[in-house]
Amino acid sequence: ALYAGSIGLEKKSAKDLAKTIQAQWKDSKVNDDQHWPADIKPDGALLERILVQTIDSRSFIDAAIVKLILPGWKKERMSPLMLCIFLACGAERLDDQKKPRAMLIGEYTDVASGFLSQDELNYMHKALNLLLDELDA
Repeated sequence: ALYAGSIGLEKKSAKDLAKTIQAQWKDSKVNDDQHWPADIKPDGALLERILVQTIDSRSFIDAAIVKLILPGWKKERMSPLMLCIFLACGAERLDDQKKPRAMLIGEYTDVASGFLSQDELNYMHKALNLLLDELDA
């Protein structure tokens, strides 16, 4: 949902984006689409909270993400997908600070593994740790 919004495909509210994702999951299950894990139903309430938190805390999370960028690099050099994964992880952390850190990093690394190279994935794993350090401070 965040990625679709970042590339201009979706101009909807957090609630509408969450509903769209759930509808896409349901449609993929009916049509046996292998791109979606049909056995795991998306948690609509969690998805909506993450989207709302992303919108509400975007500048705060963005500031933490900027601190992950190597000297001489720019945020614009990061892929939109990688930025969305950082945003979602940061938003989920802000939404639920009791959720185990290892669980968050594991879940978002798993999400990233379907889209990123091994080198990018190694960076993502380290950067998620640094992002959570920054947000927890």
